[in-house]
Amino acid sequence: MHTLAAEAGLRVWHGYELLLKLKTAKVVDKQKVREIYEALEANDDLTETWRRAKHDQFAKIFGSKGSQ
Repeated sequence: MHTLAAEAGLRVWHGYELLLKLKTAKVVDKQKVREIYEALEANDDLTETWRRAKHDQFAKIFGSKGSQ
């Protein structure tokens, strides 16, 4: 999907990027972000990009990877 979008000149957001935008816009709060991550982990759906984002993009919620 990303390759096809790039060929068409479109930017595709990862799910965590959309979640970050929703949090910034105050559509979701820290608790909802935690709940989403808990559900992804419980369903074994947490991809490597989401794992990295957890401690990079959402470091204020989960802490940075170095502080774990």
